[in-house]
Amino acid sequence: MYNICRIISATHTLKANANIHFMNFVSPRDAIGLLQMAIRNKSRVELPAEKQFNVTQGPAFGRLTVVNNGRSIEGRHYFECRCECGKTVRVRGARLKSGATQSCGCLRAQVNRQRCRVHGAVSADRTEKQRAVYSSWQGMLQRCFNPSNPPFKYYGGRGIFVCAQWSLDFRFFWKDIESGWFTGATIDRRDNNGHYNKINCRWVNQQKNVQNRRTIKLNALKAAAIRLRAFQGESAKSLAALFNVSYPTVRAVLCGKTWKI
Repeated sequence: MYNICRIISATHTLKANANIHFMNFVSPRDAIGLLQMAIRNKSRVELPAEKQFNVTQGPAFGRLTVVNNGRSIEGRHYFECRCECGKTVRVRGARLKSGATQSCGCLRAQVNRQRCRVHGAVSADRTEKQRAVYSSWQGMLQRCFNPSNPPFKYYGGRGIFVCAQWSLDFRFFWKDIESGWFTGATIDRRDNNGHYNKINCRWVNQQKNVQNRRTIKLNALKAAAIRLRAFQGESAKSLAALFNVSYPTVRAVLCGKTWKI
């Protein structure tokens, strides 16, 4: 495909057994047809030689330093270069001139490592806290901005969003909220109808997070009222009907399994 594009973009000479010379290709269909004819006749399509890029020994291109004048290979001029890391590579002159190649490959590797760097640590060196906070940030964005994410309908689908700073850069999220993190903590919104921001968010344990869901009908005040009424002699069954919760939920509150004092 690369050769076809080169044929379309310029005038080339087609050497065939029939001695066809100097044909201008106008369309891709013409180019493909003539190439097929050349292959059938076992001929070769000559591409114009690349304009030589003259450079003397010594100049540096990015991290590469030219160590000799190189040589031409099939119309392409290559230079022997030494990278700052010590590796010697052969680079095409046109790529040196355009800046497309600036190292032996170590520069790209360094850039990729930098992209994987979060809050000052590469992925392999992150602590438990760094991994957990970053994971919470990613989950928060997925719930609010990704319609393909199953919980999206409970968050972004009903108008819950992440504040601009947090959504654009993890570092703002880390700076605002990392100090309150503890092992096993999950991100929680104080107001379930509010957005994710510094004022409305906190770190809580899993149990507290579950208790703060919209679907939960109890809260700490109602749980205290259940205990008080039970102490005064009211039955668990009547309390369940009064607070519109299940009988097992009332029993769990009275036994201290949930909404502990």
